[in-house]
Amino acid sequence: MLTGAKVAVTLAVIGAVIGEFMGSSKGLGYLLLSATSQLNTPLAFAALFALSFLGLGVYAAVELAEVALTRWLPLRRTSH
Repeated sequence: MLTGAKVAVTLAVIGAVIGEFMGSSKGLGYLLLSATSQLNTPLAFAALFALSFLGLGVYAAVELAEVALTRWLPLRRTSH
């Protein structure tokens, strides 16, 4: 379940940005779209980096939740 949550939170960020592309007048997706249409490269990269850090942040939050919730599981050893 937590593995699915890790995939879902990253796809949710992508979905929010696409939604802002389609019909929004606010948000990082709108800012990215308007910056690229005005050829404002520094602003476009700033919005892109902010979106990247947002995706990494929510992924890390789910990772921390996974560690906190699965401490009781025994350590798995793999033989190679």
